[in-house]
Amino acid sequence: MKSQIFSISIIVALILLILSVTYYVVKLVKRVWHKFESFLFNIIKKHPQGVQIRSVKFISYAQINRLTSIFLKLINFIIYVFIFYNAVYFILYVIPATQNIARQLQYYLTRPLFTISKSFFNYFPNVFFIIIVLFISKYVIKFLRYFFNEIEKGHIKFKGFFPEWADSTFQIAKFLIYFFVAVIIFPYLPGADSPAFKGISIFVGVLFSLGSSSAIANMVAGIILTYMRAFKVGDFVKIGDTQGELVESSLLVVKIKTSQNIEVTIPNSIVLSGQIHDFSKHSKDKGVAAQLKVEIGFDVPWTLVHELLIKSAKVTQDIRGDIEPFVLQTALSESVVQYELNAFVDNPFKLRRATSELYGNIVQIFNENNIDLICHLHIVSE
Repeated sequence: MKSQIFSISIIVALILLILSVTYYVVKLVKRVWHKFESFLFNIIKKHPQGVQIRSVKFISYAQINRLTSIFLKLINFIIYVFIFYNAVYFILYVIPATQNIARQLQYYLTRPLFTISKSFFNYFPNVFFIIIVLFISKYVIKFLRYFFNEIEKGHIKFKGFFPEWADSTFQIAKFLIYFFVAVIIFPYLPGADSPAFKGISIFVGVLFSLGSSSAIANMVAGIILTYMRAFKVGDFVKIGDTQGELVESSLLVVKIKTSQNIEVTIPNSIVLSGQIHDFSKHSKDKGVAAQLKVEIGFDVPWTLVHELLIKSAKVTQDIRGDIEPFVLQTALSESVVQYELNAFVDNPFKLRRATSELYGNIVQIFNENNIDLICHLHIVSE
């Protein structure tokens, strides 16, 4: 009888000890956790701008605060569950009648942990292989970036390969490397052979094929336009009804800034299917023609018309003096002759202002000579 009382007393004492230790551990965790939270939030307060790279903001300060709070609550919950689990386990273990329950409880926790650990160590060679593949591909891409940058700067030259092709060729090469890396590491991903993983892969592939047809068409058109050398960034171009400075040319779209300072985005597939007018390509050597058509009656000598039109061009500020303006007779009707004046500017960005001033000079000079005219303005590249 005494031995039983003694055993019960020891069990009660152990239970009280476990409860006391659990109580003080909980108090200690609360104190340490409060200090850790204060320390972490003080660090976050030093970065009120959030997470941003250059001018692109990825996460705001409020979002960081919220995510940190959720993460800390989750970790705090896991810690308390672990503490109370151990308290329950030891209490059940010190009682002889509930030792089997304690062992079963331990088995429920340790089995998934053991399985996860075993799976991780079995999978570790695959992780090592994936890391090596990613490491090699990273430095191959770095080498290609340096190589194509040197081509773009003109330090490395290949016959038939133009510097403006360098960036697009690098982007294509980088995409192909990423594609082959994905193909290589795909079988080494966890669960790659499972039916669920295969089903998700097929589903994603179908979504990609259905939703990316226009994107792929634009990418193919962008590659073709690059190797056509139809234009380059900074050129003054006209694509469809849009005319202005080409400010961006990517694999998907081109962007044009018009004279109204409006940026127009045009998909590459549309650019490729239409006409492209590049006013800048030959402007440095031959200039760009401001072309105006004037209709004058038969009673005015054609020599006089030529003289007045050329005079109007020569007094216009932005018209080049080293290229002589010229006039052509382009059509005859019942009562008038159509004349075409071609005067050249060196910079296509000055074309609108030059043609406007030229039009005004023509009106003024012809009015001074008492000649009526109907002027039709056309701008073309020579």
